[in-house]
Amino acid sequence: MKIFKSINNNIVTALDSDGVEVIVVGKGIGFRAKEGTELKPASIQKIYRMENQKDTDRLKALFSSLPPLYIEVTDEIYSYAKRVLNKRLNERAYISLADHIHFAAQRHRDGLDFSNALLNEIRRFYSVEYQIGLYALEIIRKRLGITFPCDEAASIAIHILDAEYDISVKGTFDAAKLMNGILDIVENKEHFQIRDGDYYHERFLTHLKFLTRRIVKNEPFTGSDNGLYTLLCEKFPKETHCGKAIAEYVHQTCGVELPQQEIACIAIHLCFMQQNA
Repeated sequence: MKIFKSINNNIVTALDSDGVEVIVVGKGIGFRAKEGTELKPASIQKIYRMENQKDTDRLKALFSSLPPLYIEVTDEIYSYAKRVLNKRLNERAYISLADHIHFAAQRHRDGLDFSNALLNEIRRFYSVEYQIGLYALEIIRKRLGITFPCDEAASIAIHILDAEYDISVKGTFDAAKLMNGILDIVENKEHFQIRDGDYYHERFLTHLKFLTRRIVKNEPFTGSDNGLYTLLCEKFPKETHCGKAIAEYVHQTCGVELPQQEIACIAIHLCFMQQNA
């Protein structure tokens, strides 16, 4: 791997064996770096391979403009999130997270901490990502000397969700609000009790998370219910009525038509919740 260009003392761009531009981080790796110099593996701490040149250019611009400490903090948070979630995270979201932390720090110093309208939804629906956000606040407090309110943990969680599910910050906002509206129907209009932490209730919430993501990402629904919907309407009218109420709400809110198979799936989850209440 050969150096292409130095960004700062600890970051350079390089060309990998396929001739693709990557960003390489290593202590002192960019000091007096010359184009075409072969990088020693021992000097490399991290390599960023973005999905396209546009994202690579954005990350280069970010590394050029942000203080190194913010890069280190973002990297520590991102690495922790990968360990906790045990999955690959979209590197593109790394850019928005680093930029967000830097901007939030500037706002905080100016006395402009913002409340997060989705704090309660994120805390309830995405508890793991929210806990990562709380851990991130502790890293920021120790490394940057900034104590953020818990609203900021929810904001960081949204960026982690972006990286985890490849759904934009706006998409996460829309999905959380949609899910909140669905649960309002389930709990307050159809009077099903949802107990956080209960196995069948958590399975239902997980189903709703994937459902709302599919809706906001405009992913198609496929398959047929093979008569299951009709059977459930006869045997479990209360549960299927709730499923139809959710479908009507989704249609009115998003213009998306949920198929009978999806209504049947919701009804089945509600049946298990009722039987194990």
